[in-house]
Amino acid sequence: MYSRENPSPRYRELTQLYRQMHAEGEQFLKIPPEQTFPGLSLPSQAGRIKRLVAATGATNILDYGSGKGMQYDLRGIKAEDGTVYDSIQDFWDVDFIQCYDPSFTPFSKLPTGRLPTGENAHCTIQPPEWWQALIRRVAAQFPGVAWEFWIQWREDAPGGPRLVETRLSSEDS
Repeated sequence: MYSRENPSPRYRELTQLYRQMHAEGEQFLKIPPEQTFPGLSLPSQAGRIKRLVAATGATNILDYGSGKGMQYDLRGIKAEDGTVYDSIQDFWDVDFIQCYDPSFTPFSKLPTGRLPTGENAHCTIQPPEWWQALIRRVAAQFPGVAWEFWIQWREDAPGGPRLVETRLSSEDS
């Protein structure tokens, strides 16, 4: 059984590769280290996260796999209603945001309250159908819990790959 104290060989291999990319950049794509894993995917997800925070009453956020955490340096975030927020933390109305990335030294300290087994929940790559089945199977065991998942993947299409996404939520179950 793998755990925080005894990670799998694949986990160790992946974290070493990510450490190398943080330090040397994405050499295949010619992206310099300071622009590798900067957190650019957050703006497109910020509204979804805000709705989830509001729906659950969350006061703290753990960004597992935060990369360099530059996404939290954003200022002047404009909401759909036109309100401008000083920071993403203010936009989400949370008390605390903790960045964790095992491959980026400034954020590599393990957070407390991670999975009880110590497993890494962020490195399993499976097809969307696998995730949908897993999420529905686990959620069925907790009928009173509100949840929401957005699954994104790249799909080959004429003219090049395209981003596809689907939403699963307790509202739909």
